[in-house]
Amino acid sequence: MGSKNGRGGPLRYQSVQERWQGYAGRADMACTLHQLRHSHATELVNGGVSLATIRKRLGHQHIQTTLRYAEVSDSTADAELRRWRRQRH
Repeated sequence: MGSKNGRGGPLRYQSVQERWQGYAGRADMACTLHQLRHSHATELVNGGVSLATIRKRLGHQHIQTTLRYAEVSDSTADAELRRWRRQRH
């Protein structure tokens, strides 16, 4: 995907959507750009990136919006709790 239109300006959101649908269709893959945003946020939060940084990266004004995007995995939550318990002892 490019970042500029034919006149050198930024691509419109609709143009990016159309390109992505074409790429996904040719790859016989059912994945929307919105799903990619969710996956990216989830990967970041499970990799230890702060919610504040993820909020900024996704362009959200409110952290509550980011919380809907970034899903902490069970294994990440378990590991965090184990680290917290070790620090207490």
